[in-house]
Amino acid sequence: MRFYTPFFALTAASVIPSVIGHCLVVDTVGDAGRAHGYGLGVNFATPRDGTGTAFQKDVTVFGETTVGLAKGCGKTHMQADRYLPGQPGYDPAPDQPNTVKPMVEKMVTMGSIPMCSAGGYLNVTFHQINGDGAGPFTCMIDQTGMASKFTKITVKKQADGINGANAGALVKNLLIVNIPADVKCTGTFGSKKNVCMIRCQNPSANGPFGACIPFELKVTAPPPPPPPPVEEDAPADEETTDDAKMKRDLTDEQMDFIMGGEYFTPEQKARMRKSSPPKKFNKWKNRKNRKAHGN
Repeated sequence: MRFYTPFFALTAASVIPSVIGHCLVVDTVGDAGRAHGYGLGVNFATPRDGTGTAFQKDVTVFGETTVGLAKGCGKTHMQADRYLPGQPGYDPAPDQPNTVKPMVEKMVTMGSIPMCSAGGYLNVTFHQINGDGAGPFTCMIDQTGMASKFTKITVKKQADGINGANAGALVKNLLIVNIPADVKCTGTFGSKKNVCMIRCQNPSANGPFGACIPFELKVTAPPPPPPPPVEEDAPADEETTDDAKMKRDLTDEQMDFIMGGEYFTPEQKARMRKSSPPKKFNKWKNRKNRKAHGN
């Protein structure tokens, strides 16, 4: 369902049958949370048990067919200018633009923003009303969340169809859309930050049909910084306080244990007093004390 000028609408109405199909996104859920969302413009009061015009009023149609030209989130309400008054499918109500900011903020208040992780996925359930609401779908992402500039992303699980058409009607089609591993979502809507916008559309000649789907990126806290390196003890200065010297010097008893009754020069003794305490000194001392007490 393309956007036509009034002149072309008059011409098209005489040659194009009034079999308008279409599809809409009725459920979305990401890999990183339990929140369920839906496509912008969906009105859950619209009945889903038929294929005619009354069941298509909240279908989104886009004006651009390629990723490079894609901008915005399309319109709903059947594009009334395609038909002449009195003809099948004519609806005098004006088209309803899918205005991103207020629609997404409403979804935030409803808790209807799915959450995905970088490198994760988004499950997208399309309700196919009739024949030209089929696949395959092209999906794209805008990392600002405002649907102003899109880049193509991959679809892990595709919907059945050839050029947007198949023999399906009133069926659900599941797409699984891959989220890029290097994605950076920067959109802010109400209390939600890190919001991206995905747009999926089929190549139907009457469309393209599809939806814009916001999601929140799960942002993990950065790991804590590593602890500072432990500095090794600096070499002792030659000039030290008496207290520090007393802590480092060996006791006379420890000196006796080390010297073992041998003669050492005063210079040698001075250096020995600066040594670390001997490892087996306590065992030697305990044995000496037991002997002194006759044990």
